[in-house]
Amino acid sequence: MSRTIKINRTELTAGAAIGIVKAASRKDIIAQTEALAADPAVAAIEWRSDEHDDIFEITFKEVPSALKAVREAAKEKPLMFSFRDAVIGGKHPAKYMYIARLAVQAAKQGTDLISAPLLPYEDATRSILFEAANYNRKSVLTWIYPDRMPEEDELLKKLDEMSGYGADLIELGALAREEDEEKTFRDILEKYAQEHDAAILMSVLRGIGTETKVIL
Repeated sequence: MSRTIKINRTELTAGAAIGIVKAASRKDIIAQTEALAADPAVAAIEWRSDEHDDIFEITFKEVPSALKAVREAAKEKPLMFSFRDAVIGGKHPAKYMYIARLAVQAAKQGTDLISAPLLPYEDATRSILFEAANYNRKSVLTWIYPDRMPEEDELLKKLDEMSGYGADLIELGALAREEDEEKTFRDILEKYAQEHDAAILMSVLRGIGTETKVIL
């Protein structure tokens, strides 16, 4: 792995902030994306697609169209596609095959980074990582603790498990109820990133429903 993620002429390095788009309607999704694209403090943009009203469809006509529109709204900034199921704090339960199909559509429409949830079935996760590489996209292996902050031993064990998948970027998130929890969480992830020369995306969830992301 490398601690620098290169996407076209952009390098995502330690300290790079990723802005999050979370909205139900396409109009609001595009508006949020355009605002983040214009924000110099934001290095890349993530579209949390599970928040979109039309993310579940059989024909796959709306999703590719929405993906194309979001890609255009992000302009030159790297765009990350993610779908969180209910297990890792998303709005809906979803079948693993459908999550994989969404990832393929995102890769086809030019999304730069594809999030692969750490699913209970290893083959399902690896299929998303494979498709990201197949379309020459960067892969992001994701696991979120939406309702707690684990102890250090559990976090390190999870990081070791995720490192074995060979993704370009590891995203680990957790709920921080206090500043001390967030600081400890960051210290653990930063140390791991340095010792393993790994690109780690830290996601910090807060009780007020907000989330921030930064590459370590």
